Amino acid sequence: MTSSDWKQALWRLLDLVSVKRLSAHVALSASVLGLATATTAAGPNSPRVPLTPGMVPETEVRKFKGKYLLKRNASSFFIHLAQHRSHSSHRSHSSHRSHSSHRSSSHYSHFSGSTAPSPPAPTPAPPVRETPRKVVETAPVPPPPLLRDPFVTDATIGSVWEIGVLATAPSTFDSAIAIGVSGGQLSVAPRSMADGSHFSGCVSRTAFDLRTAAVSVEVKRAAATTFFVAGIDHRNWFGFRVAKGQLLFESVAEGRNAAKSVDYDPARHRFLRLRMSDVALLLVWETSRDGKNWTIEYAQSPEISVTAMRIALSAGTEGRVEKPGQAVFDNALVENR
Repeated sequence: MTSSDWKQALWRLLDLVSVKRLSAHVALSASVLGLATATTAAGPNSPRVPLTPGMVPETEVRKFKGKYLLKRNASSFFIHLAQHRSHSSHRSHSSHRSHSSHRSSSHYSHFSGSTAPSPPAPTPAPPVRETPRKVVETAPVPPPPLLRDPFVTDATIGSVWEIGVLATAPSTFDSAIAIGVSGGQLSVAPRSMADGSHFSGCVSRTAFDLRTAAVSVEVKRAAATTFFVAGIDHRNWFGFRVAKGQLLFESVAEGRNAAKSVDYDPARHRFLRLRMSDVALLLVWETSRDGKNWTIEYAQSPEISVTAMRIALSAGTEGRVEKPGQAVFDNALVENR
């Protein structure tokens, strides 16, 4: 076969597999067109090409590694076509009069199979740290006192207090005994040289439950006989008595009296307090110099109910006393425990 004959056969083959139509859209380079030859009986220089188009039914175009490959399964020859990536996009080209523009270096990149580098991934934003909130712990606010009287004015006489006695029998009440409120203190001035028992003072109008409350007072000065008690009446009460240089811790239940006494020290025993124990069913008598640090002086299991106890501050005489003195009270307090 002459060279013109096998070229004619080749073009018929290209017509069969529509390579001419492909070449309208793909730039075909002579450098990528190859013919495979094999030694035949006719001689090593005779190329193996089909004689007629009907002898190439197995010819097909395949895509391999991003390129198009025209190949016969009989391996007599192959055509290697460079890929023109996404050529359908040429419909959007504003001008497509000539494919000579493919000569530009930018358009040749269609045949190189290279792809544009991917944009760098955005740097993630650093996590936002929340400043921990400082929790300020506050001490629990204690409830307001049930009664507090610093005796700044006498307005509480008649509203908070009533004039009278509680620790002694009602018959001992003497209205001639002077009671006054001035300079932040309550004063009770017993009569001198009076026969029998003569007392007066202030009794709270409200009763308090000693199971949940503590009662206290400041005694700035004691008279001949001075009382600070919490009770129901003169036959049922608990409290303190200052008399004849002694401080007595007394309990009276149905008229029966029990007491313990110590030498009275006006400085050491300036503040007096009654309260129920925190660890046992005991009523506790306490004293203090400053009203802050307390000393337990006496404790006793109460024989009467302590749920409704009124507070009494009183002073007087038990017989003829030439100089009975004057009792001075301050800072009466009933507070929840």
